[in-house]
Amino acid sequence: VNHLFVEIAYFGIDGWSSSAERDGNPLALFPPGILVSNHFKVDYGSDLHSAELNLRHRCRGKLDLLAGARWMQVNEYFHVVGPNPLPTSPVRYDTLVRNSMYGFQIGANDSFFDCGGPFRVDGFIKAGIYGNSGNQETSTVGNLGTQAAVTAGGDHVSMLGEAGFTALYTIGDHLTVRGGYQAMWIEGVALAPDQISHTDVISTPATATLDADGGLFYHGCHVGLEAHW
Repeated sequence: VNHLFVEIAYFGIDGWSSSAERDGNPLALFPPGILVSNHFKVDYGSDLHSAELNLRHRCRGKLDLLAGARWMQVNEYFHVVGPNPLPTSPVRYDTLVRNSMYGFQIGANDSFFDCGGPFRVDGFIKAGIYGNSGNQETSTVGNLGTQAAVTAGGDHVSMLGEAGFTALYTIGDHLTVRGGYQAMWIEGVALAPDQISHTDVISTPATATLDADGGLFYHGCHVGLEAHW
């Protein structure tokens, strides 16, 4: 209405993961307080969810300025497991991390190549600042026996920048093929491996603090098909 548009968007990446196995020193402490034998395995996983509500204003041509609210969540896990050089059960070290971010963003969307034909290229940029309610939980099984999970949390400020472009080619009256590139950078988040040096599972009771100084960079290509009437 009057060049104003309401935009609702969601995207998620459910379950990036990576694993590695290696031989180690039988007397090595990794992570601190966990004695592993000759061989151990590490698993690292992360997921991302984002939802936003924006008000867009058409200024001229296809240039839109936007402002709105955005929620993002980044969850991670870090596991170490291996045989125990002591005559007990296998050792295991588990860290779970969650970042829940709520904030405000501004941005712009424009068509920077459009000669009036079936082909055009659109681009966008967004930036926001967020309050991040983060927490981590670490537990161990093995050398020290089964330890009650130790937790830590806190509120921090996170920042996000996002940009991308999309090339669109219209086929007929109702179909458009689209593809492009997108990148997003988040600063001020808790990452699972960063919590190891901030967690002491040896002391009684175990203690931990939250490290929320990490950064994330996501990028990649996308393709799609758009139908419109």
